[in-house]
Amino acid sequence: MRKQFRCVLAATAALMLAGAPAFAQQERDLPQGGSLSRPPAGGDQADPGRRPAPAPAPAPSGQTDRAPSAKASPDEKFVKEAALGSLAEVEIGRLAAQKATSAEVKQFAQRVVDDHEKANAQLSSIAAKKGIAAPTELTDKEKKALDKLSKASAEDFDRTYMRMMVDDHKKGVSDFKKAANATTDSDVKAFASATLPTLEDHLRIAQQIADSQREVRATSGTQSTRPTDRVGVDAGRPEPTGGRPDPSNPRPPDSGRPDSPNPLPNPGNPGQER
Repeated sequence: MRKQFRCVLAATAALMLAGAPAFAQQERDLPQGGSLSRPPAGGDQADPGRRPAPAPAPAPSGQTDRAPSAKASPDEKFVKEAALGSLAEVEIGRLAAQKATSAEVKQFAQRVVDDHEKANAQLSSIAAKKGIAAPTELTDKEKKALDKLSKASAEDFDRTYMRMMVDDHKKGVSDFKKAANATTDSDVKAFASATLPTLEDHLRIAQQIADSQREVRATSGTQSTRPTDRVGVDAGRPEPTGGRPDPSNPRPPDSGRPDSPNPLPNPGNPGQER
C-alpha cells in the first residue's frame, strides 16, 4: 500500500515538473491586467498599438441606391430644370393674376398657373419614382425676377410680364422638344411629349398679347388730327354756298368780284356792262 502511494506521488511530481516551463511561458505572454485573451480569428494576434477601424456610417434615412449621383444624367437634369421652371411659372403667374390691369393678361396668367401646377404634380411623381431630388423652392435667380416684376408700375407690369412669358416659353419649348427626342427614360420622354403642346400654346398666346400691347403703345403715342382743306372752314362743317356770307369766314363769296376770272353780270348795277 505504501509502495503504491509513493508511486502516485512520484508520478504527480513528475507531471508538475514537466508543466512548469509551459505555465511560466504562458504567464510571461499574458498582457497587463492578468487576463488571457483569445487570439483573433485566423491565428494572427492583434496589434495592441493599432486602433480598430471605425464602423461605416449608416446611410441617411430615406436615401436609396437610386439617389442622384454627383454628375446628373441628362434625364435627371431635365427633370430638375423642368420642375424649377414650372415652379417659377406658378409663382409668377399668381402674382400676375392679382396685379395685372388687363383682363386678357389676368386670364392668361391664371391658365399658366393651372397648367403648370398639373405639370408639377406629374414631375413630382416621376422624380419620386426615379429617386430624383426635384427642387421645391425657387433659386435666387427666380426670386430676383419675381421681386423685379412685383416692383413694376401699373403701366409697365402687363408688358413686363408678357415679355417674360414669351422669353421663358421659348426656352421651355426648346428644352421640351430636345427631351422628347433625346431622353432615354420612357417616363420622362412621355411627360415631355405630352406637355410640349401646352407650352407651345402658352407661347402662341403670349406672343399675340405682347404684339397687341406693342401696337397699342405705338398708336397711343401719337394723336391723329383731321386736316382742313380750306382756311377758315371748320373740319366736318360744310362750306356755305350762294351769295350769303358766312359769319365764320370774313371772305365774301367769289361771285361778282372784279378779280374773279369770269364775273357774272349784276342786274342791280346799271353802270356795269351787259
